[in-house]
Amino acid sequence: AVYEGYAGYAIVGQDFFGSSIESYDVKKIVEIRFDRNATSKGYYFLRGGDPSYGYVGYYDSPFTVWDVTDENNPVQLSWAQVENNGGATNNNTWDPVGPGDREYLFLLDKPYSETPDPAYESYVLTADAMSIPILYAFWPQQTAIADGSPQPFVDGTIMRWIPNVAFGADDVFTFSTPKATYSDEAAKQDIVDIQVFPNPCLGSNEQELNKYQRFVTFNHLPQRANFRVYTVSGVLVASFEKDDGSQLATWDLQNDNGLPVASGMYIIHIELPDLNTEKVLKLGVVSEAQYLDRI
Repeated sequence: AVYEGYAGYAIVGQDFFGSSIESYDVKKIVEIRFDRNATSKGYYFLRGGDPSYGYVGYYDSPFTVWDVTDENNPVQLSWAQVENNGGATNNNTWDPVGPGDREYLFLLDKPYSETPDPAYESYVLTADAMSIPILYAFWPQQTAIADGSPQPFVDGTIMRWIPNVAFGADDVFTFSTPKATYSDEAAKQDIVDIQVFPNPCLGSNEQELNKYQRFVTFNHLPQRANFRVYTVSGVLVASFEKDDGSQLATWDLQNDNGLPVASGMYIIHIELPDLNTEKVLKLGVVSEAQYLDRI
């Protein structure tokens, strides 16, 4: 993002050096308010010091940080910074010029104080970031003006951080669904949609688990249905019934003697006794080649 005077790389703290706050729990809206006349103190860590990224002091910079999640009750927050030992802007003030300065800025979920928390004085940022409540991290650089020199920020500039988190560990979602109802009128309208699939059945069905499990499926059925399967010459091949709350029924492609049916066209008569009507379907079957399991 680009702001008046600054641009750069911004991310939640957990994804930079780490944080005691999980990324999905970063939900606070935070502002950095730039003003040379309204400074605040922050925790400074020195990259390339002894130790590298060790704490070096609590110094002023020309901005303040605020939690504005409740706009009517903003809370001033603490912050931390990294400076590069021997860098062009290694001056105990946050004033980045380019990304090579490594003047990282960290916004903390910690109320601001004019005096430092003694615990931070022993921290090495890279090793102890998981103990620090870092909301956001910023690797900035100053934008340039026409002659290519750094453009300083303007007093009154505000940089706002707005999280976009779908859910967190403490979120609870409740779902409700309407109670299932039955209507004769709706069931009769569904009759036109009754189909059998796959049709034609070309040797197998993608829903089958193995070669011993052959079937086709009927849909949009009411509670009760009686099936009779005929050859095109009118010979009854199989008969079966459905009596349950599902809209589906299956035929195992076997005749009433438990033998696989031959390839061919079949007429399926479906009687719907509760609706006093019937449905007739055609099904093509192409049987796959049969192989014996053992000789």
